[in-house]
Amino acid sequence: MSLKLSYNTLEWGPTPNLHEMLLDLKETGWDGWEIRQPLDWLGSAERINDIVEETGLPVASVCGQNWGFADDRVAIELNKRRIDLAAAVNADSYVIMAPPRPQDRSPTKDEIASFAGFAEVLAKYGVDKGVDVTFHFHYGQVVQSEEEVKTVVDLAPTLKLCVDLSHAQLLEWGAIRCLREVKDRIAYLHLQDFRKWRFVNIGDGDLFESIPALFEVIDEIGFQRWLGCHGGLQTDQTPKMRAEACRNYLRSIGI
Repeated sequence: MSLKLSYNTLEWGPTPNLHEMLLDLKETGWDGWEIRQPLDWLGSAERINDIVEETGLPVASVCGQNWGFADDRVAIELNKRRIDLAAAVNADSYVIMAPPRPQDRSPTKDEIASFAGFAEVLAKYGVDKGVDVTFHFHYGQVVQSEEEVKTVVDLAPTLKLCVDLSHAQLLEWGAIRCLREVKDRIAYLHLQDFRKWRFVNIGDGDLFESIPALFEVIDEIGFQRWLGCHGGLQTDQTPKMRAEACRNYLRSIGI
């Protein structure tokens, strides 16, 4: 499968009209969508599959909710139910994140190891369901630095990665070096953009020296799955307008 472009539906909030939202994304040129809505709004997998068939926009990934540690039975079970949904709607991957980072100290080795245990439990469950569980490391999480992420990868051998190129860059790992160093564990990618730490549409930021260079490296490492994109926080633009602006920029660089 060649690289496909999905769009993160977080911008539509927890209660969108799914049919209208997917038609908007289809119209603006996206290949698929990332589910961010709660289960009680989404409804059954059968309902989602019917809407997917009607709109022609497949599910690329499902993002989890309720991040925890190895002893958090509730967080584990809640994510298992969303992994069940991911499998039933034929998602290519499932995304987890880590709990918030302590504000007054660095995380302990035990906290990082406990999160790795949490992630590995879900990754093994995902394997049984036919879904790759991926860790989306993110600024402000208990696991965010290059060293911390690599520790989790070592402690959770079943776990895959969702590399968010912007967060790799923000955390001074560097998006290009990160792609090359963890290429064998990547199952999903995210792309968003920032200008002076403000979330903006792709192509409007100053975070990356060259976005086209990122795609050259994605091609170099042979990644051919889904890349999920996210628009900015411009209050004068609707989610559809932001999705269209991001897709138009990617078209302008040949993507």
